[in-house]
Amino acid sequence: MNRYLYMAKVIILGLLTAQVIAFIQVYTSNINLYQTLVTVREAGYLSVPNLNVTPSLKEFGPAFLGGLFFTLTVGAGLSVVSLVLAWMWDRIFERERLPLILIILLWVALLLGVNLNRFSLLNSAYILLVPAVVAFATLRWLPEDSGRGGFWGTAVHLIPFIMLSILWGGVIEKSVFINIRDNIMLSNPAGARINQFYYKYTLYPAEIIKPFGQKTIKTCRVEGIEKKHVGRTLEKVLLRYNYLIIGGTTRVDLEVKKEKDVLLLKNRGKEILKTSTKEFFSKSGDMLKEFSQKTDPNGLFRQIIFLSLLIGQPIIIYILFYTMFSLPFAIFWEFKTTSIVASVLCLLTGVLLLMPLFQGKAIQIAEDELGLVIESGASKEKVAALKMIGRKKLDVGSFPAYKKILQSSNVPERYWLAKAMGTSMKPETYEDIIALLDDTNLNVKCMAYHALSRRREKRSIKEILKRIETSDHWYEQLYAYNALGVLGWKQRRSKQK
Repeated sequence: MNRYLYMAKVIILGLLTAQVIAFIQVYTSNINLYQTLVTVREAGYLSVPNLNVTPSLKEFGPAFLGGLFFTLTVGAGLSVVSLVLAWMWDRIFERERLPLILIILLWVALLLGVNLNRFSLLNSAYILLVPAVVAFATLRWLPEDSGRGGFWGTAVHLIPFIMLSILWGGVIEKSVFINIRDNIMLSNPAGARINQFYYKYTLYPAEIIKPFGQKTIKTCRVEGIEKKHVGRTLEKVLLRYNYLIIGGTTRVDLEVKKEKDVLLLKNRGKEILKTSTKEFFSKSGDMLKEFSQKTDPNGLFRQIIFLSLLIGQPIIIYILFYTMFSLPFAIFWEFKTTSIVASVLCLLTGVLLLMPLFQGKAIQIAEDELGLVIESGASKEKVAALKMIGRKKLDVGSFPAYKKILQSSNVPERYWLAKAMGTSMKPETYEDIIALLDDTNLNVKCMAYHALSRRREKRSIKEILKRIETSDHWYEQLYAYNALGVLGWKQRRSKQK
């Protein structure tokens, strides 16, 4: 088998295995969420996502495309680690029994870890099936001469990978993903489409791994409360933390049951916390947070996703680019020359993608030059100026030239203008934020909602509610709903019983 194809084929097989699991997982979650939202609407509450989005929860397309998030994170990470361990067991440890036992013990520990709080069949399926498939394929397809290049065979890949890790490490910070979006994704049509795809489909898988406390819509049921004033107070507390009270026998996230002088907080019939009514009222936030933590089955699974983003995904991208660059040159050149050229091209690709991020960090603006930059500066300078205004909590309304940015075709400019408006108190900027709620770009819209919440503009509640009901994008509805919560709006208990 061609030495350039074997790793790529193994990785692709691992990703395909993960995608099958991810599709089933996201589709099952979507159906459950659909049923919850129907119940919430029937009870008279506002549902997020709304009626424009909920039909998509029953479709195969969003489940498949949303499943790509797990495939390209968990699937990628497990595929890379499994390939490396299988290769090491064959080439370094020469298939000795003790290393195999240690690898299996690690595998079992990981399997137990993802089921620590509650057994999850589909989380377990990733851990069981992806490593098994990848390890089998690696050992079956491993070329005869694979791993015999000695120092040369390792260095040709290790050197560019280390160099890229050091270079990219220089821009890794809290806002790195926003910088990648602004400077790479939104700078070209292809990147803009990927950005749109990300925001359209990632909330489907995100709904699976969120703890209850972070979910947009949470449901609960209250039983055994005889005193009306206690029941009303309990309902207000639960609604304050966005737990919507549902009647009937529908499965809910939180069951609150009073037995004698004790409040029992249950999930799926299992007792999670026990407390008194007085203690719950005085420490409701802490207790609901503890309840969320103790019922969260995805703690380790989220860690695997995070590590896969940092390690597994970059390695897979390198392997795929290396294979893509190698195949054409392998027709004309020998292995050593082809390896050097492909590795250098991978290094250059990584550096070219990195350059826009360094350029953005290099811009320094004096505070007395902000007005001039906003008036006539280059696009990256305007963005840097708007970031500075937001960071120093200056009033962007004091720079009249900001009005021009409202009509700018550059998305990052409008995005950072919306964010800067969150610290402005000038009346005229309020109307501009409202206008940005109807911007053509989703990111700008979401930042406009965030700006309204930062300004505590309660008069905007009606505008936000109107857009939640008419929006056709789940991500926008999520930002709008969160803004409502910050502004003091709360769901109301339905009059229906």
